[in-house]
Amino acid sequence: MTEDGQDRYDVFLSHPHTEAEAVESIAARLEDEAGLKVWLDRWILIPGKPWQREMAKGLEQARTCAVFVGADTPSGWFLAEIEKALDRQTKDEAFGVIPVILPTGDRRLRNSFLGRLTWVEFKAGLDDSDAFYELVCGIRGVPPGRGRPSATRDTNAPALGPRVMATALPTRQAAAPMGAANEVVVRVEHGTAASNEASRVPRELPPAASNFVGRSSERRALADRLRAGLNTAVVGPAGMGKTALAAAALADVVGDDAVNLAASRFPDGLVYLNLYELLGQAESTWSALANRIRGLEFLERRPARERASEACRARRLLVIIEGGEEADGHAGRTTMRELFKVLSPENRWLLLTRVSSQAAPSETVFVWERLHPGDAAELLDSLTKHRPLDSHVRQAVLDLLEGHPLALNWAGNLLARDEEDPSALIGEWKAGGLPKLSDPTQAEHTLKWLFERSVRGLSDQEKRALTAAGLLAHAPFPLDSIEAALDEADASDINAPSTRDALRALVRRSLLRPAGMDSWQFTHVLGYHFARDAECSDSALLQSLGQWLHDQLQIELQTNDGNPSFSSLGNLLRHAAALLRTDADQQLWERLAKNLLYRVSDRLEELGQLSLVNDALTAVADWLARFPEPKAEEAYWRHQYCILIVDRGDVLRAQGDLAGAHAAYRESLTIVRRLVEADLSNAGWQRDLSVSHIKVGDVLRDQGDLAGALAAYRESLTIFGRLAEADPSNAGWQRELSISQERVGDVLRDQGDLAGALAAYLESLTIVRRLAEADPSNAVWQRDLSISHERVGDVLRDQGDLAGALVACGESLTIVRRLAEADPSNAGWQRDLSFTLTAIGQIHEQQGDRTSALRFAEESLVIDKRLAELDPTNVMWQRDLAISQAFVAHLRRDDQ
Repeated sequence: MTEDGQDRYDVFLSHPHTEAEAVESIAARLEDEAGLKVWLDRWILIPGKPWQREMAKGLEQARTCAVFVGADTPSGWFLAEIEKALDRQTKDEAFGVIPVILPTGDRRLRNSFLGRLTWVEFKAGLDDSDAFYELVCGIRGVPPGRGRPSATRDTNAPALGPRVMATALPTRQAAAPMGAANEVVVRVEHGTAASNEASRVPRELPPAASNFVGRSSERRALADRLRAGLNTAVVGPAGMGKTALAAAALADVVGDDAVNLAASRFPDGLVYLNLYELLGQAESTWSALANRIRGLEFLERRPARERASEACRARRLLVIIEGGEEADGHAGRTTMRELFKVLSPENRWLLLTRVSSQAAPSETVFVWERLHPGDAAELLDSLTKHRPLDSHVRQAVLDLLEGHPLALNWAGNLLARDEEDPSALIGEWKAGGLPKLSDPTQAEHTLKWLFERSVRGLSDQEKRALTAAGLLAHAPFPLDSIEAALDEADASDINAPSTRDALRALVRRSLLRPAGMDSWQFTHVLGYHFARDAECSDSALLQSLGQWLHDQLQIELQTNDGNPSFSSLGNLLRHAAALLRTDADQQLWERLAKNLLYRVSDRLEELGQLSLVNDALTAVADWLARFPEPKAEEAYWRHQYCILIVDRGDVLRAQGDLAGAHAAYRESLTIVRRLVEADLSNAGWQRDLSVSHIKVGDVLRDQGDLAGALAAYRESLTIFGRLAEADPSNAGWQRELSISQERVGDVLRDQGDLAGALAAYLESLTIVRRLAEADPSNAVWQRDLSISHERVGDVLRDQGDLAGALVACGESLTIVRRLAEADPSNAGWQRDLSFTLTAIGQIHEQQGDRTSALRFAEESLVIDKRLAELDPTNVMWQRDLAISQAFVAHLRRDDQ
């Protein structure tokens, strides 16, 4: 490890000299395709330096060590490396040692001192996709999942509540929810996309002041630190111009184009993160950081912290953090220390905060002092140039404003308007006995008075527009959001100014600023706080904004090209969360919260955007958390909370956080068990209890606890059996019973109890055959029948009954070919057909019939090529194509 306790490399590659070329080719794939940081002697050692010491240092700085075994027994320095790695493993359980057998490797070495460890074996050559998959999973420290990318179909876990069970459509993608394993595939199949992401250079500056005056010494000091590549905090009270100072200094350092940025200390970019928008939340901030640097699809199925760490790794970039005081560690918010843990040594940060303790004094540029009187006068004059003030009035105003930048802007824009009497403003200010602006502990009271004084002259429509803006998040909002808030209220007033005019009035008062094409944002977070109604009593306004968000989310998620704007969705979700926080009377369930919990999160999960799924679920969780206790304990709301917990568990499982997923599923099990005990006659609760057992079983199986998984699945089987027996005509109960039987069979197969697995699969097959025969037109049941035949074929193949396996898979092929021919446009049927063809080809290969194996493999390859060409961005289809190509190449190579 490095001095700060961080691992610098994901993996140290240990290998004999004779295998250097082979290992280097795998190392290149680990970095280029899987995004891992690799220590390889050829790449790291400097000629003329003591190599033994450098190699020992590299091993200490890596999270894992992959030991590559070739034809020769390990000896010499290679043997010493292995012993050193094993010695570290005995002292550090987190350190992994992964033995890897190369194609030239001697399998007898399994019995050596490395034999107690799980091996990775490149059986099919250096391009063996299964072995590469396993190696990356080992380096990341996650299980490969149930089956390999080229192996078996898996059944997705069902969801709670009134949704259709996700088990309805088992997919070819093996163990998709495993997260890290799936992410490896994303990186492998998107080499070009990864290269494009790698070349992304963000250039995000803080909002600049329209007229920046003064602060010349602070500006020089900050610019000098930035040019030297030093971490820096700009510290000062609210409204003192920290953001404007940072924008001005950065403009001095990086210029106004990409050429100047490339020549600066930050050639890999500038990233601006506003913690006021992100509410000081670590997950949201890390997701935003990863998205800005590498794009939304970068490691999208991994936890936000890992995404951010990998995105930042080895990049010479500057991370600018606005609102550091939001990261105070209270009420679920993170700390700056925690946020900065994702940064790599090459990164630099610029922190804008009110809290001096968040950085060392030696790292800080302080902005405590008010503007010099001359600079304050210059700023005021620039704001009131179209309505110059009398010299005595001007001086009186300057005395009251005390050089406070935010107060100068608000007061200056207020006085620039004809309807404001400067003398009246001065008189009311003095009569109010307001605290001095120069007192940072009291200045907000005076600023609030000044804000309210600015608002006093607004029309009713302008005030409503400002209130609506305050109900949304402190993030850019579009024109149509305010139009939605104003339309209903002003429909009867034909003389009402347009929404755009209302927003312009707020801009003229320096309350809002334009933030892009037809979008606006508060000029300062204090203005947002003063405008925000923490518990909105205007039901009509809440409903209007809730309906607008509902409609916009649906539009974004149902774009015709199937490629929604995830950045727009992220902004909409932030606005939805902010609006729900003002919904004290829980009016927005049907219009907004329910939509987030069901349609929005489901669709985002389909799109693989797990960070956005988490944002949607968090918004609903915060809304539910504010329920009064009697209402929260009502069965309906306990059920909705249960669905939320299961969905969060699904996200955690997909991201590879199995412990977190297990805890979530256990919590859901406790809740639904209590619901069942309160009403034993409720079949819906019984079903949910069974589903919770299945969820627990799934994650236990992922963790390798097969006994626990089997017990959970059998609990589910008992409940579904009881439901199916009570109502034999209920096809849904019958189908879910078959799914539970299938789950039991999966675990028995994992445990090596092939006879038990076959019995369970045959029970499942009997049920789905009965359903399929009762309604031959039901394509879902036909597909279930196809998959059941294939499961039977899998276990027969495991038992060595290749003839029986071929018959079972042939039954599956007949059904799925019929489905595919009936609807050639259905990509799912086509993908199933390809998968079944591959399975049959593998059986023929085992039988020694390579000619037949190649025929089926080539037919599968034709389908996968067609699908991959249809959508080059589809990760699963690109992966399927790679698998088919590898299988065909393997068969052709063997024939030769």
